[in-house]
Amino acid sequence: MLADPEGAVPKLLGTEISGQLAETLGSLTQMLSDPNGAVPQLLGTEMTRSLNQILSSIVPIASNADKLVGSIPPTELTELLMQVNQLLLQLQDTTTGLNNNPLLRGGIPDRSNEASAPIRLRSGDF
Repeated sequence: MLADPEGAVPKLLGTEISGQLAETLGSLTQMLSDPNGAVPQLLGTEMTRSLNQILSSIVPIASNADKLVGSIPPTELTELLMQVNQLLLQLQDTTTGLNNNPLLRGGIPDRSNEASAPIRLRSGDF
């Protein structure tokens, strides 16, 4: 995927950056696979095993994304990304307008604080 000069990643990022990415991923894989290395000793065997599984699952996902992006001509891909960007800007404008509408004020719940609320580890009875 990264080593294939005809793949979508080297075409989008350039061969130099995709080569550096491939080299970095190779080094990371080597560091994680060495059981006596610093990373497994710091993280522990279970965490290292989980990290290896995550990295292993990324490869097919990235390969499928490479095939998908590679099947789209570069001009169409650029146009598609510009349209997605324009859509996101319009969505942001619409959301801002709804939030500022005095008739809807208070009708739209504010969920931004809920995601960052601290998790209570103990019950109130403790």
